[in-house]
Amino acid sequence: MPTAPILIRCASIGDAPLLAELGARTFHDAFGPDNDPADMAQYVASAFGVETIGAELGDPAASFLLAVAQTPGGEHPVGYAKLHAGVAHAAVAGDRPLQISR
Repeated sequence: MPTAPILIRCASIGDAPLLAELGARTFHDAFGPDNDPADMAQYVASAFGVETIGAELGDPAASFLLAVAQTPGGEHPVGYAKLHAGVAHAAVAGDRPLQISR
């Protein structure tokens, strides 16, 4: 079966609802089975709310990359990454560090 082409693009403020839903779903998929459901719900609500993601999208040091599958039915989100400029572990040397934070 052929796979749909994947397009990676920079997210915009209009993508906040999509990133909030995708972030909450993927975080829950990755960490939900090993954590208390009440703790998960509390964290997901605080970290992946539309307002929280919108504020992160407005941070000039942060960038979100959004991966979407292009199908005949339209674009379907399949993943994302949050990059943060200027933050580096003490062991990282360089003038312009970039961290993948999600």
